[in-house]
Amino acid sequence: FRLHCDGPCMGEPYTVGERAATSLLYCRTAKRGGATSFMQDALKAVPRAGDLLVFTYRCDRAGATGAEGVHSACPLEKGVKWVATQRYREGVNRSYTAAAADQATRPLRRVGKPAWIS
Repeated sequence: FRLHCDGPCMGEPYTVGERAATSLLYCRTAKRGGATSFMQDALKAVPRAGDLLVFTYRCDRAGATGAEGVHSACPLEKGVKWVATQRYREGVNRSYTAAAADQATRPLRRVGKPAWIS
């Protein structure tokens, strides 16, 4: 998979209801390849089955978003990989549901790679 963000990550202010974090539960891991790579600090998470990886796009309480959440899946070289993904939002409740937040924040999402990714 190409580099991407699951939520805002281009320095824009955080909007209540937007995705704030993601968790990846590695149910089955490849014999070779399939790591999760983060652009910032060239971090690569090489999981084992049962590992849980959690990361955020909201990098400070002021609401600024950063590049820390930009990630990609490395190609599988041998075997298969099963991952259960959960995305989290702040500010949703019974009166402001996830569906309403998704509709309200959809125009804020950018499609494609951010300009600062070469």
